[in-house]
Amino acid sequence: MKSDHDLAIHRWTSRWLFPSSYTAKLVAVAALVGALPTITVALASAGAIPGSFHPALIALAGLIVGLIVAAWWFRGLTAPIRAALDQLSSSNDPAPAQGSPDVAGRLIQTAQATRARLDRLERLRERLTTSIAHDFRGPLTGISLTSELLLTDPSIGIESRPLIDNIKRTTDGQLRQVRHLLEAFLDDTREAKIAPKAIPLPFLWLEVHDTLGVAALQRQIALELMPTDIAVLGDSQRLAQVLNNLVANAIKATPPKGRVIVSASSQNGVCEIHVKDTGCGLDPSVYLPLLKLRNSDLSDAQKKKLGLGLRMSEALLNAHGTTLQISGKPGEGADVFFEIKRA
Repeated sequence: MKSDHDLAIHRWTSRWLFPSSYTAKLVAVAALVGALPTITVALASAGAIPGSFHPALIALAGLIVGLIVAAWWFRGLTAPIRAALDQLSSSNDPAPAQGSPDVAGRLIQTAQATRARLDRLERLRERLTTSIAHDFRGPLTGISLTSELLLTDPSIGIESRPLIDNIKRTTDGQLRQVRHLLEAFLDDTREAKIAPKAIPLPFLWLEVHDTLGVAALQRQIALELMPTDIAVLGDSQRLAQVLNNLVANAIKATPPKGRVIVSASSQNGVCEIHVKDTGCGLDPSVYLPLLKLRNSDLSDAQKKKLGLGLRMSEALLNAHGTTLQISGKPGEGADVFFEIKRA
C-alpha cells in the first residue's frame, strides 16, 4: 500500500496535469486523433493528395473517426480501474467522498478508506491479544499451578480431591484454548506498534505478585521481588505479560525450597530486568537461536521445547525494540533477562 504522501502526489497529478474527468480526456484525445485527417485535408487542398471530396467532409469524417478510436481506447484503458473500484465499493467501507477528480481519484479514496478500516481491525486484534494474554492466561496459569499443588497436599481430604482435579482439568483445557489463540497471533505480535509510557517497576512487581505469589508460596518457592524505584518506557500490560510468563516458567522449573528472584538495574539510560531461579537451568546455545526464529518457522518439537511463555515474551519484547537473553547452565538455574529504555 502506498503512503499518504505518494497517494497525494498521484491525486495532484491526476487533477492538475490532466483534465478533471475522463470525458475531458476523451475530447482532448479525439481532437488529437482528428488532427491527422485535418492535416490530410490541408494536403488535399494544396493539391498534394488527389481527391474529389469537399475538405469539410474530410475533416468531419476525421473527427468522427477520432472520437470512435478514442472512446474504444479509453474504455479499454479504464476497465481495470473501474473493475477495481466496483470491487472496493462493494465492501462495507464508507463510500468515497464526492468531488473526486476522476475514476482514478475515487479509486484512491476508496483504497484509503479500506486501509483505515484495516487499521481499525489491526488495533482491535492487538487489544484482543493483550486481553487474552493478560486477563485470561495469567490468572488461569495461577489457578492451574495452585490446583496442581493442592493435589499433592496430604492435608487435603479425599472427598475434595475430585473437585480440585476437575478445576485442574477445566483450567488446563481453557489454557490450551488460550494458547491456540495466542499462537495464531504470535508472529504479528513482533511487528505490533506500541505507544511507550513511563511505567514504575514496582507496579509491574505488584502485578507479578498478585498473579503468581500464591502459587509460588504453595509450591514452597521464595518469590523475591527486589525493591527498586526505576521506571521504564513501554506498554504496561505487555511488560506485565512478559514478567508473568518468565516468572511462571521459573516457578515451574524450580523445586520446593528454591528461589525465584526478580531484580532490576540501570546504567546509561538503559534498565536491565532479570528473572533468576534455582531450578533445572537452560542452555543458552540451544534456546537463544530458536527464539530468533519466527513462530511459523518452528517445528512442533521446537515449539514444545521453548514453550509458549518464552515465545510470547520474545515477541512482546521485539515490539519494544529489544530481545530476551539467557545465561546459566543446565542444572545450575537460569537467568533470563532483557534490556529496556529507562523513563
